[in-house]
Amino acid sequence: MIDIRDEIFRSIKDTIITACIYTDMDGVISGVEKVISVAADIGLTVDYIAEEGLSVVSGDLVMQMRGKPKQIADAEN
Repeated sequence: MIDIRDEIFRSIKDTIITACIYTDMDGVISGVEKVISVAADIGLTVDYIAEEGLSVVSGDLVMQMRGKPKQIADAEN
């Protein structure tokens, strides 16, 4: 099966980009170990991740990661 992302990202497929995740509401961080594991499986480098149990408010940075465009797209899924 053809993955359309291969075509979309063809010209930048080897470029390393940075992606950040911010909260859109107040809450408490949970599942950090799982996120780190999945990111590693995808091949991403985690530059920052909020601590398990940390209280956050809307707009706080939760995670910053680096990887190739398709890896970042995979992380979104």
